[in-house]
Amino acid sequence: SGGSFPLNGKVGSGEGSGSVNAPGIDSSKIIPDALPEVSIPTPDTTPPAGLASSGAFADGGPPGSTTVLGTAGSATTVRYDSMAIKRTVKVVGDVTIYVTGDFTMNATGGLAIDRSSDPNSKVTIKVAGQVTVNGASVSNPSQPPEAVRIETSTTGLVKFNGTADFTGVLVAPQATVQTNGTLDFFGAMFAKTFKASGTAKLHYDEA
Repeated sequence: SGGSFPLNGKVGSGEGSGSVNAPGIDSSKIIPDALPEVSIPTPDTTPPAGLASSGAFADGGPPGSTTVLGTAGSATTVRYDSMAIKRTVKVVGDVTIYVTGDFTMNATGGLAIDRSSDPNSKVTIKVAGQVTVNGASVSNPSQPPEAVRIETSTTGLVKFNGTADFTGVLVAPQATVQTNGTLDFFGAMFAKTFKASGTAKLHYDEA
């Protein structure tokens, strides 16, 4: 609501919700009652017992610096009290990140999936708090969106501010996803409520 909402793909409402009021969207792309008996469970964002916290993640290195998480060919699981990405974080291997507080990516930062050393590199970020992306990007070029998965159990906000690019899967069934600015979203999104202020472009590959 309150902005432009170009859609590449289709949008469906849950069973019994009736018509979808979505000005500006081609009516042929709207499928009322498209999701019968669908229930998206709240993600379990509780860290495994015995997984010690590494404190608050803040990659405050010099501009242009990169922090590498993970190892090629291996699975890595880490826990942070909060996570603020201000530079580039490169993911190598199979990485799972538990964040017991809030997760933030700023305009000077970004998340990059590196498949040059491991073709199966992927990341799952499990966030107990709110998620905020401030003009940052999730770089997952030519890779399947499921290589980046953000799950949150928050009942609060998931915010995309400024000009942001995201390629991945967002699972936030109890949250309100709010865009303020310009968002290019490639992949899949599960949310309780979606509010667009500015321009939000959602792309879902049906192939």
